[in-house]
Amino acid sequence: MEKSVRPCGQRRWAHGLWVVAASGAGFAVSALGSGFWQLARHWFLVPYVVVVGAFLLTYVRWSGMDMGAHLCQRWKAGLLGAIMLSLVMVCSVLRQPASSYPQGWALLFALVWLGLIYGTLDGMFLTVMPVLAVQQILGVRVGGDDGASPYVRMLASLGASLLVTTAYHWGFAEFRGAQVVSPLIGNALITSGYLVTGSPITPVVAHIAMHIAAVLHGMETTVQLPPHSH
Repeated sequence: MEKSVRPCGQRRWAHGLWVVAASGAGFAVSALGSGFWQLARHWFLVPYVVVVGAFLLTYVRWSGMDMGAHLCQRWKAGLLGAIMLSLVMVCSVLRQPASSYPQGWALLFALVWLGLIYGTLDGMFLTVMPVLAVQQILGVRVGGDDGASPYVRMLASLGASLLVTTAYHWGFAEFRGAQVVSPLIGNALITSGYLVTGSPITPVVAHIAMHIAAVLHGMETTVQLPPHSH
């Protein structure tokens, strides 16, 4: 991964523009999908998958990152971190009121569509991408001890992740206010786990576990699966 974590100087700061662009794209897709078009949750995910998926692929191609290598990097620590964070995230879901969940094939569809796919994209878009962009700017590895001060690295990475997370959730009317604090706290924990383990397995699996738990505990009463109908 050495080639992808030390970009040439003239491109280094351009990664910051990608973080700003991610914030704008996240806000646009959530505001238009849930507000202007008022799409139900399952249908909202269609433009979300298209826009966010295209954004992530474009960023990876532009940056020249080897995401396969990054996925394999420190995978044991990533799995351990994923297990620990998943337990925390699932507990946060179970502390909320329960509601009914689909049955049969509808449940299987929800687990794949809202749990696996939605969770994977959330983990990559809200955590992995902004953190990697900051690491590129600072010229360091995620989880490494070279380059900038570890405190600067952690604060800058957390700040980038929370910027994208805030913008994305602010697009939902239900999070415009104090309600946005909950997803910010959750993603701060997940991002911290990513920074400690250095493996994208940690944030992605934690997001998937959280989304699956929300499906099974009740999509209409758990905040982790916006948008909600009111």
